[in-house]
Parts: sequence; C-alpha cells; structure tokens
Amino acid sequence: MRKITLRSDTATGGSRARLGRAAGLLSALLIASAAVLATGTPASADGDCFQSSCDGRSPVGTNCAIDALTLDLTTDGQGTASLLHSDICDASWTVVEVGNGAIDEYGGAYYVPQLGGTEVEVNIGAIDPASNGTSTMISGEDSVKSCFTTVSSNFDPDPEQGDAPIANGGCTGWH
Repeated sequence: MRKITLRSDTATGGSRARLGRAAGLLSALLIASAAVLATGTPASADGDCFQSSCDGRSPVGTNCAIDALTLDLTTDGQGTASLLHSDICDASWTVVEVGNGAIDEYGGAYYVPQLGGTEVEVNIGAIDPASNGTSTMISGEDSVKSCFTTVSSNFDPDPEQGDAPIANGGCTGWH
C-alpha cells in the first residue's frame, strides 16, 4: 500500500493566491471610491445638476424638487418665505406664498458665496396672491436665506441677522 502525503504548502499556496486576488480587488474598489469622493461628485446621480451647476436654474420640474425639504420658514400672516433644500442636487431655493387680499409682496433668496464676499440677491419679483413665487437655485456650498417684503423687489428686510419677522417682511435664518 502506498502512503499519500499532502503538502501543506500546496493547499496554502492556492488559498494565498485567492486571498491576494481578493485583497487586490478590494484595494482597487477603495481607491476608485476615494477618487469619486475627492472629485465632489454626488453620491447619488439622480439630480439634474449638483451644487454650482444648479446656480440660476429653476427647481420646478427637476429631480431637485422631488426630494426638497423645508430648512426654515418665516411668516407675518400676509406672506411666508420658505427656504427649501435638495440633498441630491445640494442646492437651495426660496418659495414665497402670499395670502389672498395681501398687499404687494416681493421675495427672493440672498446668499453669500462659500468663501465669503458680498451678499447677492436672487430676486423673485412681485408675487401674485393667486400663486407662489419660486426663486432659481443656489449652490448648497453657499450660505443662503429666504426673504419676503412689502417694500420693493430689491430690499433685504433683515440684512444682518435673519430669522426675525419685521414690520415690512421677514427672512429665515442663514443656512
């Protein structure tokens, strides 16, 4: 009778090779994932735009509006300014609603660029009491607030603080 001896290094060598291939594949996946994250590409590609590519675009009819959440709102009984944000687009915008019989209301969003600078207005203009006014989108990288006023379409009713209804309109806090 012949005795057969299995060499342990042969069995281990095959396992080592499979383990080495698996580790290599895992490393490649981790490197590819890190590259995607480093470029700022959204985790979900469901949006029609992302961050600054949304600037100036209407959210109406886009995938950005689908997942929109209200970050903040302010009201004075005559009008309401809501600040909305989309995670898939990483962009924000303002919706101003005016009650029937309200005096002229104007609205918009104000933002300060990510690295600082002068406050910029995204004007909705005069709001028809029978409908809502919606601003265009602003990159989620910027600080933004929503406002409405009875004064004029280019008047920030709360230029410094935000988050305070005042006699001629109001603004949400900065986000």
